[in-house]
Amino acid sequence: QQQQEQQQEQQQRQRKKTKKGQPANVQEEPGTVQGEVREDGGGSHSSSEGDSEGGEDELKADGQAGGKRQDKERKHLTPEQHAEQLQRTIFVGNVPAKMPLKTLKAFFSKYGEVASARLRNVPVDLKSKMPKRAAIMKNKVDDTRAPAVAYVVFKEAASVQAALAANMCELGGNHVRVDRAAPPAKAAASTAQASHQFDTSRSLFVGNLHFATLDEELIQFFTCPEALEGNSELAPAANGGLPAVEGVRIVRDPATSLNKGFGFVLFRTKAAVRAALSLNGRPLRKRPLRLTRVSVQQQQKLQVQRAAAAGANTKGPRQQQQQQPHPLVVMDVV
Repeated sequence: QQQQEQQQEQQQRQRKKTKKGQPANVQEEPGTVQGEVREDGGGSHSSSEGDSEGGEDELKADGQAGGKRQDKERKHLTPEQHAEQLQRTIFVGNVPAKMPLKTLKAFFSKYGEVASARLRNVPVDLKSKMPKRAAIMKNKVDDTRAPAVAYVVFKEAASVQAALAANMCELGGNHVRVDRAAPPAKAAASTAQASHQFDTSRSLFVGNLHFATLDEELIQFFTCPEALEGNSELAPAANGGLPAVEGVRIVRDPATSLNKGFGFVLFRTKAAVRAALSLNGRPLRKRPLRLTRVSVQQQQKLQVQRAAAAGANTKGPRQQQQQQPHPLVVMDVV
């Protein structure tokens, strides 16, 4: 009878593992959960919660999924430890969705020793009927719909400043956006960082985007040879040998990663903004783009909406992360 009971218990455990998407008779490695991935919609720079909370589509640098035990350890970090970790973290935007994390880690290792790297906001195939975490583990990723974002944590805070030099460098065919990681939107709303504003004098609003437009396409729109004709201020020679574009943010639906038809572009100089305005009406994917300056009033109004949304949000950390906007452009909530 004891043997029969033991066999029944073992069969029940195997069934539970199979229901979770985990093959039967597979021994888990300590601190890992097979198939666990994490999600961060909206491409926010926010990393304090992002590195301490579990999500739905995160893959770790070793190619395995993040473990519950490791997530629990991060949850128990004190505010001081969170702040210290944040000082060692960079946000990387416009990452190719199928970029191997080992490649990402190797790319940034030249700026300092990398402690960890996480790939997030991965666009999965909409036709896939599998749960998102399982789809990512099976490489059911649609890199034609949107790029991913990543967070890279260095072992030394000094490496972050060095890594900022990689902003708009090519990685896997994309010009990546590299910036310091910022606190979560909800936490920032109650601090002085809530008043942080991007430089509106160096930014443009871009409307009438095709819904399949990628960040890289918008970067190329302002830096291609056709755009440079008669616009010397957009040439690398006028921007220290770098692309005139410093950052791009296309606002996307957090559930599908499809863009909402508008975005924002940050340029390196005010002269580049004036030159870029001359491209108003030029088509991208057969749709004439609408280019206008970003007003301070717009920013302040939408910033208040963002803070109110963060304060009224009663969802858990994973759902909060999906709605956090990109600090490059504070006016994500419309």
